[in-house]
Amino acid sequence: MQTLLLPNNRALTVSQKQHLHCCSANAVPLPRRHRLAVFASQPTKERKGFGNEPPPPEPPSTPASQQQDSPRLQSIRQQRNENIQEVPEIVNQRMLTRIILCAGVPTFTGVLLFPFFYWLKIAQGIKVPMPLVYFVQSLTFGGGLLGITYGILSASWDPRKDGSWLGLTEFKENVPNMLASIKNKNASK
Repeated sequence: MQTLLLPNNRALTVSQKQHLHCCSANAVPLPRRHRLAVFASQPTKERKGFGNEPPPPEPPSTPASQQQDSPRLQSIRQQRNENIQEVPEIVNQRMLTRIILCAGVPTFTGVLLFPFFYWLKIAQGIKVPMPLVYFVQSLTFGGGLLGITYGILSASWDPRKDGSWLGLTEFKENVPNMLASIKNKNASK
C-alpha cells in the first residue's frame, strides 16, 4: 500500500497495482495538479532520473603556477611582475570621485529628463519633437560615458599632489602620458 497526498490535503491510499494502473498508458489522465502531487509524494529512492548517476568529480589538478617551469618561463614571469605597477589607493579614490561626479551628473540628468518631457507633453500640452528628445537624451547619456574617461584622465596620478578642482591641467598632463604608454606597449610587441 502506498499513501498519496492530494493537493486538498486528503490522503489517498492505493495499492501498488492500482498505482501502476493509474500511471499506465490506458489510464485516464489526471489533472496536472493531481499528477504533481503523486510524483511529489514518492519517496526519493523510487524517483528515477535520466540515465545513471553522474560520475564523481575528478580531483582538482595542480595549477600551472605550482608545476615546475622552465628557467626561461620563470624569467619571463619575473620580468612581467616587475613591470606591473599598482595604482596607489589615494589616486584610485581620486579617480572614483571624479568618475562619480563627471559621469553621474549627466546620467542622472538624463534620467530626470524622461519624466520632464512626459510632463511637458501631458500636463502642459507642449509638443516636443521626438528628434529633439532623442538628441537631448543622447547628449546626457553620451556625456555620462565621456565623463568616465574624463574622470580618470582629469585626476592627479601623482599621489603627493591633489590636483586642481576641474582637473584641466591634470588632463593635459595625463593624455600625453597615456598615449606614450600605448605607443611603448605597441612598440614592444
